[in-house]
Amino acid sequence: MSAVPKISVLMSVYNGEQYLAQAIESVLGQTMPDFEFIIINDGSNDNTQHIINKFSDKRIITVQNRTNIGLTLSLNKGIQSAKAQYIARHDADDISLPERFQKLYEYMERNPHIVLLGSSCLLIDTQGNVLKTKKLSTGSKNLKQHLRRCSQFCHGSVIYRKQTVNKLHGYRPKAKYVEDYDLWCRMAKAYDIENLAEPLYQLRLHADSISIKNLFTQKRYERLISNLYAKESKDTMEELDDLTDQEIESRLTQLLPVNQNTINRIHRDKYYEWSEIMYNAKKYKSTMKQLKEAMHYDARDAAAWLLLTKCVIKLMFAKNSSS
Repeated sequence: MSAVPKISVLMSVYNGEQYLAQAIESVLGQTMPDFEFIIINDGSNDNTQHIINKFSDKRIITVQNRTNIGLTLSLNKGIQSAKAQYIARHDADDISLPERFQKLYEYMERNPHIVLLGSSCLLIDTQGNVLKTKKLSTGSKNLKQHLRRCSQFCHGSVIYRKQTVNKLHGYRPKAKYVEDYDLWCRMAKAYDIENLAEPLYQLRLHADSISIKNLFTQKRYERLISNLYAKESKDTMEELDDLTDQEIESRLTQLLPVNQNTINRIHRDKYYEWSEIMYNAKKYKSTMKQLKEAMHYDARDAAAWLLLTKCVIKLMFAKNSSS
């Protein structure tokens, strides 16, 4: 690694012992070796630090938070300590394909007007089996339009210019569980952004991810950020900084009120989405597991019952064929 590396890789982990070693190995195995690897242990109380300590690679820089301060503040902490002009994100339960850094770096070098670059990704299950290719939109104009609805980037897949993120003051704690979407929208208001169509990142689907645990809150804040971004003025994104917690809650209530039926529907839809991915990948037992979660929120959902029936038939046919 040179004195000033080409890329600073930024990972924050909290109690991530299950998949952490695989994530670290995928980073260290990159075809482009000139990077520093900042791993922030955000107050973990499992074997996370022990796993990190097993790796003796000099490119690893470990930062230990005494207490759990959360993803947003941990990422901002890492950004400030990063030496490189480019920062590549990586989540502690995902996997980077070997040429990811090389391809992202070369594209950013050829396109100085691009400040944020992601890629399509491969969805994998808890065992690392590929379930589906998640193709993301490309083209800066197209991405800026689609950002009006929701995030168009897989957070762990992106690389961005540190200078630009510093100008925008990093991730905002007020954008709860959508700190990435909020940052992309603020970038898109003033700069060009892009996705590579080629999948360079494997995104793991599992029930312990932050996005599942805090799904309803995430959806509420997603609507708030979307609402701010949709306004024409470049300054509208900054409104969030001036809002009190009470004012934010008032806006959230207008956009998506706290209602048990709505909460159940949002969770049901997410688990059903996952079950369809599992079914199309012919993972029928995994499909049934996701359907069980979906039906916990709506036991009368006809689509879930239909898919469950299909799974039972598939498994019975497979059993009869093997006997």
